[in-house]
Formats: sequence, C-alpha cells, structure tokens
Amino acid sequence: MAVAALSGLLTPLMPVAVPAAGLTNREVLMHCTGCDMRGIDLHGQDLAGIRVEGSNLRDANLSGANLEGARLEGADLDNADLRNANLRNARFEGTSLRGTRFDGAQLDGAMFEGVNLSNGVLTGLSDSSARAILNRCEGCDLAGVSLAGHDLRNVRLEGANMRDMDLRGTNLEGSRLEGVNLDGAHLDRARFVSARLEGANLNGATLQSADFTGAELVAANLRNTDSRNVSFRNAVVCSDDTEIIEDHGTRTVHIGKTDCVRLEGANLKGADFRGAQHCVWLDDAQPRCTPATAAMLQEYGQANLSGAVGL
Repeated sequence: MAVAALSGLLTPLMPVAVPAAGLTNREVLMHCTGCDMRGIDLHGQDLAGIRVEGSNLRDANLSGANLEGARLEGADLDNADLRNANLRNARFEGTSLRGTRFDGAQLDGAMFEGVNLSNGVLTGLSDSSARAILNRCEGCDLAGVSLAGHDLRNVRLEGANMRDMDLRGTNLEGSRLEGVNLDGAHLDRARFVSARLEGANLNGATLQSADFTGAELVAANLRNTDSRNVSFRNAVVCSDDTEIIEDHGTRTVHIGKTDCVRLEGANLKGADFRGAQHCVWLDDAQPRCTPATAAMLQEYGQANLSGAVGL
C-alpha cells in the first residue's frame, strides 16, 4: 500500500493528522506490511507496536518517535532519522540501515539479528548505545567497522562477520563471540577476558598484547596471527570430544579426540600460557580442567611455542 493509497485515511500520514474516521497514524501502521512511506515525517509520534515489515521508510523522519515494540523486519530504513526515538524491544532483523541515525535512541531489548551494520550505523554512538545494538546482533555484518577503544563488554555477536574490523584497545570482556569471523582484524591490546570464542576465525589477525585471560578458545582459528605478548593465562585452549550415554540408569562417558586452538604459523614470542587449561564438559556442571601442556598445543594446535612462556 503506497502513501498515496493511505491518503483517504490520513492526509497523508503527516504528523498529528487525524482522519475523519478517527483513526490515528499508529492504528493505520499496525497493519502496513510492504507500505511505501519514503521520506515520511512522523517525528515525535506515538507509534508503539506498529507493524511495517518490508515497508519503504527510506529518508523517513522518526526522530523522537515512540517505536517501542515496533516490527520493522525487512524494512528499508536507509538514511532514516531515528535519533532520540524509543526503540525498546523493536525488531530490526533483516532491516536495511545504511546511513540510519540512532544517536540518543533508547535501544534496550532491540533485536538486530542478521543486520548489515558496516555502513556507518554505529558511527558516533555512545558505548552504551553501541552495546545495546550489539547485545542482540547474532549474525550481523560488521566487516571493516572501526570500534577501536570502545567499551563493548558482554556483547552477543555469535556468527557475526567481523572481518577486517578495527578493535584495537576495545574491551570485549565477557562477550559471546562463538563462530565469529575476525579474519584479518586489528585486535592489538583488545581485552577478551572471559570471552567465549569457540570456533571463531581469527586467521591473520594482529593480536599484539591482546588479553585472552580466562577466555574459551577451543577450536578457534588463530593461524598466521601476530600473537606476540598475548596473554592466554587461564584460558581454555584445549578440550576433548565427549559422548554421554544413559542406559537404564547407567551413565557411560566416552572421551573422544582432543581439540585445541589452532596456532599454525602464529608468532607466539612472549605469549603467556601460564594456567592455560584443558577442560572437558561432561554435563551442564562446571567442566573438569587440567593444565594444558606444550605437547598438547604442539600436537593438536600445531603451535610453534618458541619464545612463549608458561608451558
């Protein structure tokens, strides 16, 4: 439904315009899937809970609007103005956000899964706003984005494309980064303390003096990285495949092959492996851990430990 087609109800969806039938902009937009509203001005309006999936809102002015709980999946919000809007619990999965402005927006609980954020969306945002977007951003595209020096503790980016990102000095403590692609990223001095990076790809990344203390790195790919002076202290670097079989009250645990962080071609001069762990998860309880050994990392992780310490 195009904006022109709505003109009989609103004139034509302009701010504070109320049609003769008594419908409000919000009531019309509760069922506006696929509408064409390019350039519309709805700033400051109460649009809580609207459903505009797949609609064209390019260049729209939604600044200061109440969009709490709005359904915006698959919409085109390129260059839209969402500054100071209430976007709590709004859904943006698959939404196009090239050049969209979020400065000052309330983003608690907003969902951004699978969204392309590589086009300046995060530029100029406060750390808290950037965290709010990235807290529910599994599978997002952040290729080439610079968030150097930001405080991004506890963000959830499982499966995200973070290729070539600049995260130098960024605090990613406690973050969920399982399966992310950080190929070629700049991670010097970044903090990954207690972060989860199982299966993450960091091939060719620069990691000088990064801090992976207490991080989980099983099956992560750190091949060809510059990992000089990186801290792997107390990190989980190896694990074993396990299979638990329950049969008439009898519980049997089968321990499979060992899997370690992959370190072929990595420069580990000065890397600190003190307290590095080999852990096995047998159930939902705490893992059973023993010290990782140099032999383990050399055999299963293909690590050249020349110049490394703590093993």
